[in-house]
Amino acid sequence: MEQCSLSGSTDEGRFAGAYQPWRAPDASGLPKLDVTGLLSDDENDRYSLPRHIQTFSGIGYQFQNGYCIHEILFDRGALVADGWWIGSGLLVGFNLIGKVNHSYDWYSSGQLKSASVICGELFAGFLGFFENGRLRSLTLHGDFFSMLPDIAGATSFFPLKKRNDLAFLRGAENMYLSGRCVDNGVIELMANSGAFDATTALTINDATLGEVAVSVLSRLTNLKTLSIESPDAAQSAIAGNIKKLRPDINTDFIPAKAYSLAGKHSTGSADLCSDSDTPSQRVPAPGSCE
Repeated sequence: MEQCSLSGSTDEGRFAGAYQPWRAPDASGLPKLDVTGLLSDDENDRYSLPRHIQTFSGIGYQFQNGYCIHEILFDRGALVADGWWIGSGLLVGFNLIGKVNHSYDWYSSGQLKSASVICGELFAGFLGFFENGRLRSLTLHGDFFSMLPDIAGATSFFPLKKRNDLAFLRGAENMYLSGRCVDNGVIELMANSGAFDATTALTINDATLGEVAVSVLSRLTNLKTLSIESPDAAQSAIAGNIKKLRPDINTDFIPAKAYSLAGKHSTGSADLCSDSDTPSQRVPAPGSCE
């Protein structure tokens, strides 16, 4: 039986690896099961197994036209990790469930499309990319930066290993930044490294900006449109000061609710970061840097 693999490496956001059996250290020697056609299609009952094997621990495989397209690591019937593949053996999706939820998607070209991590109300991070590798969106909440070593150590896929790696990102023409961790320091670091050089339209949502950001953003020569969205009315002064310095930039302040990554499966609980032995499949809302 041809099987899949999460073995391999990343090179500038592209995944490159062999089409081989799963080699996760904690999966060695585990039972293997063909679960093609056995999993529920109900998105609210994700990957539940039939009753007679619902306590299965091991690796499940799904096949399509003779190719392994989905590889799942189960612990007593609960999803621990899974990978999605196309016929060529290219990894196009990966999820890791535990104290921290990881989720990654790739374009069919192998370029990273999105990377997200979330740990209850403690922290969350999201990066979205266009297929040319340029950053389209960045969201950072809570205790994100102090947790980066743990995040990067969990998989080789997350594109940031330390805070200064933000300097290696190159933004798209239209960019979206969000989260209380997007502060003066983040804006300054990315601007000084050229991350905004190609950006003409920038939206900043629920961030923590001050006069340093005013100075930095007003120096972006290619910026034409700037929207600052915030539940904090004081942030309107930031937009006003940028207007004064750069009247040629179409700058708006938009009152908005605090940004949330909570999805329809959200519980608002931080249990995902507990020491429970049972993997959780919930995706709670993140907190802030405050």
